[in-house]
Amino acid sequence: RNPDCATCYAGLGEAVLYAPDGAQARLDESETYLRRAIALNPKLAFPRYTLGTLLLLRGRYQQAEASLKTYMELAPGVPDAPVRLALVYLVQDRPGEAIPLLLWSLKLEGRSLRSVPEARSVPGGGDSARSFEEAIRLLGDRVDDLEFLGRSLIQQGKIEPAVSALRRAVAVAPAAPGPRFWLAKAYEQSGRPDLAREEAATLR
Repeated sequence: RNPDCATCYAGLGEAVLYAPDGAQARLDESETYLRRAIALNPKLAFPRYTLGTLLLLRGRYQQAEASLKTYMELAPGVPDAPVRLALVYLVQDRPGEAIPLLLWSLKLEGRSLRSVPEARSVPGGGDSARSFEEAIRLLGDRVDDLEFLGRSLIQQGKIEPAVSALRRAVAVAPAAPGPRFWLAKAYEQSGRPDLAREEAATLR
């Protein structure tokens, strides 16, 4: 009824992105809708967030970063924005840049480090693996973000960090099917079929 409805295109693009099939063709479809929404209304914030998420999943990190930074300008003070940008950096093995964003997100939510199990502030740089694990702890109970990080890492062939993120998600939300599904995938791709079958059996 309204072919120029930017919000409609943005919502449709988001729905297609998170559809269960998640095939490559659906990502193309989602991106088309999201870019149409942005063209119709460049000041509409949330399609920028969804587009950044999609571009992260596709491994187009520079574009994902730009889209998410624009979202942060259009919707300042939203805690989800720095978290999603932190995921872009984590997938690129840049945890030193991700940690300040995660700490900022906690501040925006009005939470302290004491509210995140085992979390502590770690300065940027230093040991990458240690910083990555600290970033995982700072994600706290954000199951969706942990799942999305694990999924993105799997698609980039970074299996061990994916396992770390997904095991955390499963520990936080043992009844959630998504993290367990991707954890089974990660175990399968890392040559641990027994663990993959165990997760799959629990999932069933």
